[in-house]
Amino acid sequence: MGLAHARDYVGVHGHLALPHPVQHNGFPLGRWLASKRGEAGAHARRTPAPWPGMQALAALDPWWFPPWAFAWSATTTVCVSCSPPASNHRPSCAPGSVSSSLNATPCCPASSGSCRN
Repeated sequence: MGLAHARDYVGVHGHLALPHPVQHNGFPLGRWLASKRGEAGAHARRTPAPWPGMQALAALDPWWFPPWAFAWSATTTVCVSCSPPASNHRPSCAPGSVSSSLNATPCCPASSGSCRN
């Protein structure tokens, strides 16, 4: 059930970088994803084998479970959404830096929550 809601959310918003309280069509998708991130993290600490649900969620959004702090990922998603739509990939930069992507899309500082132009 959660995967179907995740698929629908990605179809509308293009990502799975949503915070815990977000609901989608009445389903607590943010909470469900937080739980899946927790399961994937616990699995990774126990074994190097891929977590069973990883492939399905990664097919929807390769950054659904980023190796960096999730708050930064959510902030970056806001930046990308207010940048010119030259590409549909997230900037490859560290928090507060300038992206090395083709358009040098600026990254948001984690504290501001808004884009720099």
